[in-house]
Amino acid sequence: MGVRLRKVIVICALTFGALLSVTVAYCKGSEQGADAEKAAKVKAALVYHLSELTQWPDGVFDQDTTPITVGVFGDDPFGFADYFQSQSANFTAQGRTFIVRKLSFHIGKKGQNDLTETLKKSMRECNILFVTASEARNLSQILASVRDSSVLMVGETENFALSGGMVSFVTDKGSVKIYVNLPALKKGRIHASSEFLRHAQVVESK
Repeated sequence: MGVRLRKVIVICALTFGALLSVTVAYCKGSEQGADAEKAAKVKAALVYHLSELTQWPDGVFDQDTTPITVGVFGDDPFGFADYFQSQSANFTAQGRTFIVRKLSFHIGKKGQNDLTETLKKSMRECNILFVTASEARNLSQILASVRDSSVLMVGETENFALSGGMVSFVTDKGSVKIYVNLPALKKGRIHASSEFLRHAQVVESK
């Protein structure tokens, strides 16, 4: 199921208002080929909207005002993390502010990607972990590092949710396709509201 980006305007207007004009620009530009920077900003709006409509299990947050930590894992050439951080500074979700962390693989001595224990700890401390398209080949390693946790795993490739990720926002010809892996959400004891799910295509891991 695809959500036309003009409909994303309506979805985000009541929440991430500062991104509204960007979403409009992406919708207009989509007819002539939207650029990836605008698409990243639309995804930032959707991640914010998702944070509004997600229930984490009891005990995940120490206090009612504990911030929501959003990690961005991987190459981010189009500024998703910076844009989310700059815009979310003016907003809250469920009464919580946001902390944004940029994460990436440690390059080992032999040039291989290495998930250190410190990095794994940082990943598991996130409430939302947005995995960029650059990590498509490393999904199994990344997902295994947060297994049995309540980290909301969000990606931007079609294969992300099919590989065990929870939610994926995939841009395609002026629309956003939202894929949700309900078994993965259930395993993480995370609940996404019906308001969000009605815009999504439900999938299961391969």
